[in-house]
Amino acid sequence: MLVPKLGGLKLWVLVVVLAGCSSRDATVSLYVDESSTELRGWLDTRGELHLWPSSKFPYRYPDPDNGNGCVTLLNPQGLDVDVFHRKKVHLSGSSIAAIDLVDNSEDAPLPPRLVYLGRPVEDKCTRRWIFLIQSIYLDE
Repeated sequence: MLVPKLGGLKLWVLVVVLAGCSSRDATVSLYVDESSTELRGWLDTRGELHLWPSSKFPYRYPDPDNGNGCVTLLNPQGLDVDVFHRKKVHLSGSSIAAIDLVDNSEDAPLPPRLVYLGRPVEDKCTRRWIFLIQSIYLDE
């Protein structure tokens, strides 16, 4: 097997470039259950609020059960979250089961929709748990 020889400087530059690439595309696991009170990830404020495990938001919604999908967020306190768009954030709050948000009223549309405090909730992340934000700050 032939292995190309790299000069000392070229090898050092290659190592620095590769290290820089891996640190920019950092990911975190987003596991949410009934006891979750803190989450970290990258915030997407376009339309429905999402927290993603990577700074590179996909244009699809991956399987949430293995921690690589997004988390649907609700902002009941009306915090100014737009300033955190595409930034890595630390959220404090609580989780609520998506099934508990199903509209069971007599005039509820079919298929069933999710409702929180009388407002419809789009849940494109389709996890069993939705996170209610109580506080948000940058996570370095």
